[in-house]
Amino acid sequence: KKQAKEFNKIINTKGYKSAIYNTDLDNAEREENLNNFKNGNLNVLVSCTALDEGFDMPEADGAMILSASSSKRQRIQRMGRVLRITANKQNALIVTVYSSKTEFDKLREESNRYKLEGVPIKWQQMKQV
Repeated sequence: KKQAKEFNKIINTKGYKSAIYNTDLDNAEREENLNNFKNGNLNVLVSCTALDEGFDMPEADGAMILSASSSKRQRIQRMGRVLRITANKQNALIVTVYSSKTEFDKLREESNRYKLEGVPIKWQQMKQV
């Protein structure tokens, strides 16, 4: 959760309208942040694991996954948040930050599941910073 707060600060300084969504917030604040995201008042909703399951917003077209998980199920759940098909969505962007080749290989293997379901996937490796 500390990393989520830090990331939220960074993207706010870059001009994005963002808010945190986690269990440290009371229900009213979480609901307000979620509604602001759904209504377009926020560009980014930052969360650790609170949105892994049960979050249903097919209109979301992007995700940045910063925390690794050894659970295949959890990684698929996270990607699935934005890979839902809608009439107005042609593409979704998922950026996954990983720290090892083993992590990357797992992600690539799991993405094959989505290819079988007709979801086009393009991988692009970026340079380390």
